[in-house]
Amino acid sequence: MTNSSVKCVRDLRDFPPSSYRLPTDGRQWKHLCQQRQRLAWQLATYANGDGSSITAGVETWAKAMGLSRRAVTYLLDDLCELQLLQNGKLTRFNGTRERALDIEAFAARIADAQSTPDAQSSIADAQSTRTCCAIYATPDAQSSAVLAPIPPEDCALPTDRPTPSIPIQTGTDGGKEVLSQKPFATQKAQPTDSESESAMGDEEPTEEEQAAAEAAAEKSFAEFQWQQLMAGIPDVLQGALMLHGQRAEIEKLVAKHGPDRLLASIARWIDYRELPIEGRKTNKWGALLEEIAPHIAQVRKDDRQKRRRQNR
Repeated sequence: MTNSSVKCVRDLRDFPPSSYRLPTDGRQWKHLCQQRQRLAWQLATYANGDGSSITAGVETWAKAMGLSRRAVTYLLDDLCELQLLQNGKLTRFNGTRERALDIEAFAARIADAQSTPDAQSSIADAQSTRTCCAIYATPDAQSSAVLAPIPPEDCALPTDRPTPSIPIQTGTDGGKEVLSQKPFATQKAQPTDSESESAMGDEEPTEEEQAAAEAAAEKSFAEFQWQQLMAGIPDVLQGALMLHGQRAEIEKLVAKHGPDRLLASIARWIDYRELPIEGRKTNKWGALLEEIAPHIAQVRKDDRQKRRRQNR
């Protein structure tokens, strides 16, 4: 690492792994984000302070990361899609390609993604799982405790709550009748507002809360991918009804291949179909599910060949 590349590494290290997420990522998006971050840091060590003049080859990064050349090629394409990496010309005939890191464009893309309604709803769903509660002891149950929401500061507490009665026992002392009060043995003292706030401020999210937050984020991300697919559906499929279970099958294809690749496969299926899909009156989605597999395979093959040409 040269002295000039230190600045580029410092600029990149503040971005968390989640910044490297793509809409086409599936259930293993965390692992993919970590791999992309590792490759970005490797690229930064070969760059100038402004991220330019990266002339190292794919073989160098594959050896440093312990990955295959093919895996590194896919990761380079992902960084290009994230607007972090720019491909230049070949350094010489059969040489390596000159590349550059555009950190400003990468940061601008993250800011735009966070400002979308889908991203904000995902964050709100994740934060809603951490609700603040206070423990109030109920006199009727004596030793039991219930969870109740903390009232806001400007909200007056109710004053008409009945005062709990203390059991009174009667007895005799030397022939005289006396009264004695029996306190609640297991009743806990009600914590003050400051004690409750300080105790809750130190609480960490439980595993259940983390799982609920991740499930909410996954659900929001799946809905975002579905909206992308529906926005690019060709006109011949607009208004076509989905029968029972067909949406679930299409959602699996979207999660596996991404909306962009699936849309390209659908367009190819429409162009290469022997009988025009416009002439089919019913169950168009059923025909798509039955015939789309070879077209997805061909689109994937075309994408691989395109990446190989770009990364020669």
